[in-house]
Parts: sequence; C-alpha cells; structure tokens
Amino acid sequence: MGRRLVVVPLVILSGLLPGLAAMPVRAAGPVKTATLSAVLDGTSSIEFPGGYEITNEVMTGTFVDARYGRGTYRIDATMVEREFGFGISGAFVLRFRGRATLSGALLVPDAGSGGALDGTLMVESGTGRFRGMTGELVFHLDRSGAFNPPDPVFTSDSGTVSGTLLWVRPARPRA
Repeated sequence: MGRRLVVVPLVILSGLLPGLAAMPVRAAGPVKTATLSAVLDGTSSIEFPGGYEITNEVMTGTFVDARYGRGTYRIDATMVEREFGFGISGAFVLRFRGRATLSGALLVPDAGSGGALDGTLMVESGTGRFRGMTGELVFHLDRSGAFNPPDPVFTSDSGTVSGTLLWVRPARPRA
C-alpha cells in the first residue's frame, strides 16, 4: 500500500511534465549596460576603537561622471588587522542626480599601510536609471592627512570609480 502512494504521485507528475516542457518561455534580454568612470573628491573620518587592530571609517564626498553627471558618495567601512596586513569591508551608496542610486559592498583585500586604497565596489542594487543593475566597479582612493592613532584622523581624499554594470531582463513563462 505504501508503494502505491509513492507510485501514484510519480505517475501523475510524469503526466504533467510534457505539458510543462511545452510551455513557451520568453527569452532573456535585452541586456542593458551602464559604464561609469567617475572622479571622486571627499574626506574620510577614521576612528580607532580597537587601537591599531580595528578602525571605523566614514568616507564621504562628491563625484563627477562624464555620462551621468555629478553625485555624492558615502562609504561606511571597517578595517581589521589580519595576519599579513589590513583588510577593509563595508557598505557604499552612490547617489546620482534624479534620485538614482547604486549601493552594495566595499571590499579592499589588502589595505596596506599607506594612504591609498584599491578595491572593489560590488553593486548589489540600484534605483532609478540603475534599477536592477549589478556588477563590480574598480575603486581607487588616495588619502592624505596626519595619521596619529589612536586619535581620530581626518583625511582629504581623491580617487576614481570605474566599470560596467549589467542588467538582463529575466526570462519568464508566457501566459
């Protein structure tokens, strides 16, 4: 009897599969891209709640992109001392004119000991003209200022963000 209960649903399910396979599916597309090449100008505020081992950083400023114009940025990050150097991770928001935004995660695997940061902005969401966009942007920031831990540090920053983001309309079944 237990065997019939198992066999009957399989027979019913196998009868439905050919109908599901024949269901028309709209192809994915079109692919949209957004290429950014922005110049950053701002400041950083760095605090040392854990001495040299950990820092909290807030980086804010403005940017100019040749295609998308002016905007503002904010990056909230934590730098943690690792066995072989420092790593930074955090969250970012790029705000463009017209209320369009890009947001996601910052990753700087090796922050070194100098003022320059090179890493990746992993775009996880967008709004406005960037709605549905994902991808990675290359991030570079030069910082200049007096580093006197454990006192808070304020730096002047300049740098770049560049890369191409993708949006693909997902495939979905036709009604």
